[in-house]
Parts: sequence; structure tokens; C-alpha cells
Amino acid sequence: MCVLLLGLCLIGCSLKPASLRTASTPEQAKALLSEAVSFYKANGRDKAFAEINNRRGKFVQGDLYIFVYASNGVIAAHGGDVTQVGTDISKRRDDNGKLFGREIMRVGEAGGSVDYVWQNPATGNVQPKTSFIIPFDGYRFGCGVYK
Repeated sequence: MCVLLLGLCLIGCSLKPASLRTASTPEQAKALLSEAVSFYKANGRDKAFAEINNRRGKFVQGDLYIFVYASNGVIAAHGGDVTQVGTDISKRRDDNGKLFGREIMRVGEAGGSVDYVWQNPATGNVQPKTSFIIPFDGYRFGCGVYK
């Protein structure tokens, strides 16, 4: 009986609610972003965007997901919320009023990072976020970390 209780306690202690899980690191976001661009290069746009949009695919990991914007600001793929695909982010503001979509488009011309606040799909909370952007083939590939 004691062994069974100890086993149940160990199992229960190892399970953490989403709010207590460790947030992803910038290094993990950059690695996933690089992997997504490499996947696009090797497999083409259609296969890459289908995989990015797949919530159970290789480009959604915990609170990390890949998003892709076309050069005109239209979302081409979004691992965090596929209903965003086809919408224009150029006039989108975060909860603080920042036109982060325009900044992503501007920074995406050469690559870099953008800070804004956004809803974390893993927790449901609006949190500060840094997204890393890589331009490739007329698109802006991005992946961000919540702070």
C-alpha cells in the first residue's frame, strides 16, 4: 500500500499545470524558426505552410509556434491560431496600442526582433513577447517567446 501511495505521489508531483511550466527560451525560439525556414527550403511553400498550420505538427512546441507573413502583411501561416491565416496584420495593434504588425513587416525586411504583448496560447494570458523574424522568399517567418 505504501509503495502504491508513494508511486501515485511521485506521478502527481511530476505533473505541472500549464501555468507552472517553464517558458521557452529565445534560443529555442530561434532554433525552431531556423528549422521552419529549412523545412520550407527543402519541401516548398505548400507543404511547409500546412505543417506550420498543424497545431500538432513539428512547428508547435509548448508555447512556441511559427507564424509567416507575406510581404503585403497578410498572414500566410500561423501555428498559434490558424483562423488568423488570410488576415492583414499591418494595422493590428497589441493591447498597449503598439502597431506591432507594421514593425514586424519593417524588421522582417532584414531580420531581427520585435517586442509587443500578445495572448499566450499555452496559458491564455496576455504577456510581453519578443518575436524573432527571418525574411525568406518574400515572407517573414517568425517565432516568439513569452516573458
